[in-house]
Amino acid sequence: MTSRLMQPQPAPIPNEDISLWNLVRQDLISLMLNFDPMPLIDDAQERDEFGFQQYGTHLQAHNGRDFDADAYQECLDMVVYLRGWYEECRNVHTWSIYMNSLQLLREIYDVSHKLEKAS
Repeated sequence: MTSRLMQPQPAPIPNEDISLWNLVRQDLISLMLNFDPMPLIDDAQERDEFGFQQYGTHLQAHNGRDFDADAYQECLDMVVYLRGWYEECRNVHTWSIYMNSLQLLREIYDVSHKLEKAS
């Protein structure tokens, strides 16, 4: 049986909420002390535009999708990409990033299941 976190997601439904990419860009500006956030903000803008072209709407909360399932599935992809990056360069920093991604994957899984049981 496929877990709820692995179920296919419906197409997003546009609504009046702020674009989540706008919130991320604001967070990058406010949280990046001693770091120029502009390259990350530019990349976030590019992903926002890519998503709009693909789905016809900006990514928003309350859009009919389960964000925990999306996050879990994307994190699974991230984990395998990071393991591949490590395999290709065998660098201690890439190993650390990979290990952190495994912890993030576990946290998403755990919190999602705790919230599901609580509701």
